[in-house]
Amino acid sequence: MNVGQNDLRARDLLAASLVLPLLLQPSTGFSPDASNLPDNSGAAWNPVGRDLLSIRYRFPMVTVEADAGADLLSRAYENAAGAFQSYPMHAVNMLFYMGPDSLTSSTCLTDSSCLPLGGQSVWSSVGRLARAGGNVGATQKPIVLAAVGMDARSLFHPTAFGANTAASGLVAMLAAADALANSDILAADLPFQARARPRSTVMTHA
Repeated sequence: MNVGQNDLRARDLLAASLVLPLLLQPSTGFSPDASNLPDNSGAAWNPVGRDLLSIRYRFPMVTVEADAGADLLSRAYENAAGAFQSYPMHAVNMLFYMGPDSLTSSTCLTDSSCLPLGGQSVWSSVGRLARAGGNVGATQKPIVLAAVGMDARSLFHPTAFGANTAASGLVAMLAAADALANSDILAADLPFQARARPRSTVMTHA
């Protein structure tokens, strides 16, 4: 697939791509992510993966809504039926120029033409919990780690399952931290604050 789209681009046969929503989902499943783990172990953790996210596409791609897609299809059929050779009856103006083919992410960031990808990392610590009347043994795990999803990868971010989940995950973690900080039962099990409610510390950075 990568060779094909580069070949079409090199021959000026492909300038942009409009992606329409599927009316029927593939019966075998579909995923734009890689099929194997990124550690080169060869483990096929995602058998239906097509590894579309690692391809460098040299043309803009946008996804359209179903209503707009139906209109675009009818206009494309009119172009095909008219057999226009020089200029089509209907055309799309793409305003998604991302720079020349030689542009790198480092250059784009240096020239302030791109914005870095980032997010928020939230962590909280209330100390090590121990059983009543005893210390944490060598065979016990002294740390409980809770993690929630923040985002998702996709060719088109709004269509990804899990996109924009940072807010819901943050709310869930803050609710858990607040419940822990205000629990009298857990306060009695915290050796470093046996007579007071523990204070949870939440730090964020962009």
